Amino acid sequence: KQVVGEIVMTRYNNRTYRIDDVDWNMTPASTFKKSDGTDVRFVDYYFEAYQYRISEMKQPLLVSKIKKRDLRKDQQEGAFLYLIPELCTLTGLSERMKTDFTVMR
Repeated sequence: KQVVGEIVMTRYNNRTYRIDDVDWNMTPASTFKKSDGTDVRFVDYYFEAYQYRISEMKQPLLVSKIKKRDLRKDQQEGAFLYLIPELCTLTGLSERMKTDFTVMR
């Protein structure tokens, strides 16, 4: 739960996302519907689209609410984006780090 509220950047497109939740029931082996209506596993999608091989299949997925300006025409407001943790990098300082005097020195 320490990642909720943090900002991450994805390796495959260098975009930043705010983490709103962690979905412990979803893994890279879970499926989602692509815009063309076909079902695909996250692990297969990231390999086909970005040539990334996901090594840890039991990791939970990070959830980010899609910003209104980033919605595609086939998505509804309030839609969520699922991110693979091993393809994300934390950016900046966490709230805990900001309040820690020794880190901020």
